[in-house]
Amino acid sequence: MPSSLYQGNGNIAYDLRRCSDHPQEEIKFFCASHDAVYCGLCNTTKHNGCQQKYIPELCKDYINSEDYKKVTAYFHSTDTTTNTILKEIENCMKKVDQLNCSQVEKLKKFRVLIIAYLDQREKELLHEIQLTRDKDLAALKKLQNSANTIKSDLSKELANVKTHEQNSSDLFIATKRAQALLDKLKYSLEDIASRTKYQEYDLQRDPLVETLLKNKDGMAQIVTSPCKINFFV
Repeated sequence: MPSSLYQGNGNIAYDLRRCSDHPQEEIKFFCASHDAVYCGLCNTTKHNGCQQKYIPELCKDYINSEDYKKVTAYFHSTDTTTNTILKEIENCMKKVDQLNCSQVEKLKKFRVLIIAYLDQREKELLHEIQLTRDKDLAALKKLQNSANTIKSDLSKELANVKTHEQNSSDLFIATKRAQALLDKLKYSLEDIASRTKYQEYDLQRDPLVETLLKNKDGMAQIVTSPCKINFFV
């Protein structure tokens, strides 16, 4: 829906029955060819050759229709997907912290064996590990915020649709208008799912300790690889 239909607090600020293109006109028709609801002016300018249906006659007992059931199921399905992604994001964030702790501990145990050399190199590796952790957590937190926003939008939109369940015409219009938003949110969730990952890394020791002691950049290297999460198997 156009952004102009929303108030600053996120609440919908428009008359459900008013046409988007002609606010002074009331929505009364539905075009199956374009899957659109519209007013009498649109009827003559945009849908003159279409097969038109009069909404009050079309939407009798709409709350029990397959179309409405399908959209409400779509809401629940999308909400389930959102919850799955949020859960995996939280799991990834925990694993990033656990990985950070385990690798730091591994580094410290190794340090005991080559203390003279490790003092400087330890600082360098700890900094690199911390940078990797911070980068992953920052990216995951951003995805988490986006997923929470989508979840909130879904809840608000579903609540808005359900407020019209006592009026079949209003419910039909609200449902049709909600479908476009649902498609956008579904696409956004797929994008979040494709980007939910973190860098898998391991502290790899150099077995040649004698050579290591003479090597300014030796001791170990941080090797990273993304951990891909498969949500929709």
